[in-house]
Amino acid sequence: MRITDAPVGYWLDPNLPQPHALSAADYARLRAAQLKRATPAWANLMEIEAFYKRASFLTRRNFRRNARKQIRYTVDHIIPLQSPLVCGLHVEINLRVVRAEVNAAKYNFFDSDPELNSATRD
Repeated sequence: MRITDAPVGYWLDPNLPQPHALSAADYARLRAAQLKRATPAWANLMEIEAFYKRASFLTRRNFRRNARKQIRYTVDHIIPLQSPLVCGLHVEINLRVVRAEVNAAKYNFFDSDPELNSATRD
C-alpha cells in the first residue's frame, strides 16, 4: 500500500515510517512526545503518576494471585489523545485504570453519548 492509498489517519505523519516498521524504542519516544504535547501546564503530575502506579500495582498483584494467566492493567484516556472526533488532554480527570484488553478494544474511539462511555468504564 502506498502512502497516498492509506486511509486518513493511518499514519501519524505521512513522512514517518509505517507504524509496524518502528522499533519499540522509536514507538516509546513518539508516545512520550505525544503525551508531553497533550499535557497542559496546569495538569497535576502527581495525580497522573498515581494512575500509572495503580495500574502497575494491580498488574503485579494479579500476577501473584493467578500465575497461569496474567491480567494486565493500563491507564486509559477516557477522551482519546487522538481521535477523528475529538482530542483529549493528558490530565487526571481524563484518566482511568482498566484491563489492557478493554483499552486495546477501545482504541481511539469516543462517543459523545455519556451513557455509552460509562458502559465501557466498568
